[in-house]
Amino acid sequence: MGKWSRRLAFSLDGLRGDPRRILDWAAASGFTGVELPLHGKPVGMADLDRSGTRDLRSFLSDRNLVLASVSGSLPGALDHPNGADQAVHALERVLERLALTGRSPLVLEIEPLGVGEEASDEVLSEALERMRELTEHYEYPVALVGHVLDVKRIAEALDGDAAPFVGIGFDPLRILEVEGDASIWLEQWGKRLHVVYVEDGVPHYGLVNFARVGDGAIPWYQVFEKLEELDYAGPLVIRTARATDPYEEAVRAKRFVERI
Repeated sequence: MGKWSRRLAFSLDGLRGDPRRILDWAAASGFTGVELPLHGKPVGMADLDRSGTRDLRSFLSDRNLVLASVSGSLPGALDHPNGADQAVHALERVLERLALTGRSPLVLEIEPLGVGEEASDEVLSEALERMRELTEHYEYPVALVGHVLDVKRIAEALDGDAAPFVGIGFDPLRILEVEGDASIWLEQWGKRLHVVYVEDGVPHYGLVNFARVGDGAIPWYQVFEKLEELDYAGPLVIRTARATDPYEEAVRAKRFVERI
């Protein structure tokens, strides 16, 4: 299905090596975009100054690549008073920097919800409202990822058309942590999907072991059928940092998606 190939990006998060060579490889391999980490190796978007950001943008443009997304983590549990303050302040600092670089979705791993006596639905709602205000102020899309049941709570708290810039990132490995049909979760998150990851695995005694895309437990044909039904127009980001050869696996995963 050709339309998926136009959205395929390669995640550099967790990889080692010269970022310029990796980006050269991504372009030569036919990817249309890349995901970069917020901090750390091989190049952190928030670690770059304005000159470095301009150079990166130019490097990507010269290779017909776009910055599909930026990945990081959000410190502090959103349903704890102190944690929520920490998370919101961290988000504000990040958005101040990223807003100067474009509007590629920021994918943030959240800390587990519902842990400890201080966990509160009211605090969660207030934190999401503050996040809504920040994302609308900077007009910057943010996708939250985490345990499926935590993401479900967040999606339910973001009622109706409120908070259009606060969305969900679909992490298929998280689906394997719980029972249920992947398409049901996608249906629930619907228009809040900002980013979809392509990665596979096999559940094993509470862990999710690595599997090549298409050889694991994720029902990819069903997933893409649902994405098509939902008119999903965001990026598909292939993550292969867990593979023995992440580049070989990325090309294989890309070909698999293009055949669907």
